[in-house]
Amino acid sequence: MKLEKTSRTTSITSAMASIDYFEIFVAFFCLAIWVFMRDGYRRPLKVPLFGMLPSLFLHVHKIHDRCAAVLSLHGGTFLLKGPWFTNMDILATVDPQNVHYIMSGNFENFPKGKEFKKIFDVLGDGIFNSDLDLWKNQRKLARALIIHQRFHRYLVRTSWNKVEKGLIPVLELAAERGGVVDLQDVFQRLTFDTTCTLVTGYDPGCLSIDFPDVPFSKAMDDAEEVIFIRHLLPESLWKLQQWLGIGPEKKLSRACEILDQVIGKYITMKRQELNLPHKKQTLSLQEPTQSQNSSSQGPAQSEEKQNSSSQGPTQFEEKQNFSFQGPIKKQNSWSQGLTQSDEKQNSSSHGPTQSDEEGHDLLTSYINNNEGETTMGLKFDDKFLRDTILNLMIAGRDTTSSALTWFIWLVSTHPEVEKNIRDELFNAVKADPQKFRLFKSEELKNLVYLHAALCESLRLYPPVPFQHKSPLHTDILPSGHKVSPNTRLMFSLYAMARMQFIWGKDAKEFKPERWISERGTVKHEPSYKFLAFNAGPRTCLGKEVAFTQMKAVAAAIIHNYHVRAVENHDASPNVSIILYMKHGLKVRVQRRWTY
Repeated sequence: MKLEKTSRTTSITSAMASIDYFEIFVAFFCLAIWVFMRDGYRRPLKVPLFGMLPSLFLHVHKIHDRCAAVLSLHGGTFLLKGPWFTNMDILATVDPQNVHYIMSGNFENFPKGKEFKKIFDVLGDGIFNSDLDLWKNQRKLARALIIHQRFHRYLVRTSWNKVEKGLIPVLELAAERGGVVDLQDVFQRLTFDTTCTLVTGYDPGCLSIDFPDVPFSKAMDDAEEVIFIRHLLPESLWKLQQWLGIGPEKKLSRACEILDQVIGKYITMKRQELNLPHKKQTLSLQEPTQSQNSSSQGPAQSEEKQNSSSQGPTQFEEKQNFSFQGPIKKQNSWSQGLTQSDEKQNSSSHGPTQSDEEGHDLLTSYINNNEGETTMGLKFDDKFLRDTILNLMIAGRDTTSSALTWFIWLVSTHPEVEKNIRDELFNAVKADPQKFRLFKSEELKNLVYLHAALCESLRLYPPVPFQHKSPLHTDILPSGHKVSPNTRLMFSLYAMARMQFIWGKDAKEFKPERWISERGTVKHEPSYKFLAFNAGPRTCLGKEVAFTQMKAVAAAIIHNYHVRAVENHDASPNVSIILYMKHGLKVRVQRRWTY
């Protein structure tokens, strides 16, 4: 009897526990529904203990439009309250006066800050992650290298070659087959190749008719995804995941391993090309193999490698099989994927030759720049080079490919804009324009409407949709909001473009004409309104590099092809630190002329 009674008591207790868990689940479910129904596009609902975090997660799939709606209703500045037990209060603002004050007026009090560096730790001590003297010295050196005519010549030649030998074959194949192609993927591959070539001197051949899998590019995507997730979680939670090696932090750890290994190989090979002794290694690198010196094997072999993309998928797949996680055989096959740019880079260590006239990559310039170490206190060891390469790679690859994706989609959905660009290209060509052709940078740099359309696209769909700041000392913004060192400041560039009090009643419309003055020249807009290239002392150094690449690609596509998105294509933005299309840009391509 006693055993039976105990068993019955246990059963009742278990049943009550089940009911309690079920009731708790129902309660939270109902709370979520209530928050969602009451929230709508009004002020985010503040829940006891959890603050406005539940509302944030409920709308995370459309976070950019949600920010725009809330900020529009609250005059451009809004305080998002986080859970009471975390340091997650965020002051979001798009007020141009606040932006100008933070980015320029009181710049010294608003560095990237410790919080930013924690979240973006994958960037190391690179230019986008540093502050004070370290940032100033890196920026001074980077600016000198990027604006140099030697790099500009290399940029123009690299952009032309990648459009001619990479982009056009892919578009021709898509037009011939009449199938669907994801232009977002194409642009990501194109800018990955060009950026990698410009920064390191090596072309990984990611853009090809075979669309090879490139682990380095995938690792960059994974890292960016996890960095965005960190913005939504309390630091203690994502650090716990990092310590345990679980969840998104596990993905980030794997991505960092690939990034470090691949960049380490680039540095090793470049030092060998320049015949410089290795400095103390801070990255885990394997000993270089004989095949890694293949770039110095002469023009015949280099040209053969460059043309190998047309020899069928078998050779190309072998050439692209590089993850640096396998045996030496894979490293050998990877080195075969380096194109003619390798051979040209070797001549840089043999005096002023044709390579100097054509320019060379940034990594070569960094390694050869002894003055930077003595006058700026920068130590050009492998750790510094690794951080510099990764920062420049992320800046060049992601921002330009994102900008091109949204631009081509906007132009293809606005026939009048497309016609205006074609007319401008038509008038810019002295020879017969009624045929296939590519455009030189000199032919494109003064085209007003093309430039205006690109600016308008960047306004509506900025590649980096938000920025993050923290004040060093307590301050009061022009809007009257008080901020302290514990306050996170967030700019939503996506929301800023949609504010009527900034851009007028047609703020949400795609109108390149807003960038053209009455005299027919490009109209200047202050950077605290148009923040796509940052503002103040941190204004983007690669602005002209980006425009050079975008114009070359845009002109080649718009003049030579009809591009239209597939029916019912969903052009919603994704949720990441880079503003891509959630489902890619699926299009069909038709030729306008015979290639």
